[in-house]
Amino acid sequence: EGFVVVTGTLARPYVERAVEAVSERLGVEGEVVAVRNEFLGSSVTVAGLLAGRDVLEATRNVARGRPVLVPGSALRAGSDEFLDGLSLGDLSAATGARFVDGGWLPSHMLAALRDLGHREGT
Repeated sequence: EGFVVVTGTLARPYVERAVEAVSERLGVEGEVVAVRNEFLGSSVTVAGLLAGRDVLEATRNVARGRPVLVPGSALRAGSDEFLDGLSLGDLSAATGARFVDGGWLPSHMLAALRDLGHREGT
């Protein structure tokens, strides 16, 4: 089963290390998808400015029913919407995968996966 974590291209190396640590702790495989920002332009590499449509395109063929953790910085404060107005629910409906707020830190990622039913050593 496993999980997918979305990030901007800039943070990919850091996020890969965090996903590796979380994967080892929970005993499930994580995959990192670095999203190219087509909405604002490829020179924008931070996760906080990702558009929902770019996340959708980048994950459509890799989610395969696995939960997808989106960085909290990519969502409007107090909302589950991206800057282009698409929501986590919109992406879930379009792909059949569950898109959730993965927070800002590896500890948030771990908490989100626990909320989805992943436990250490399972």
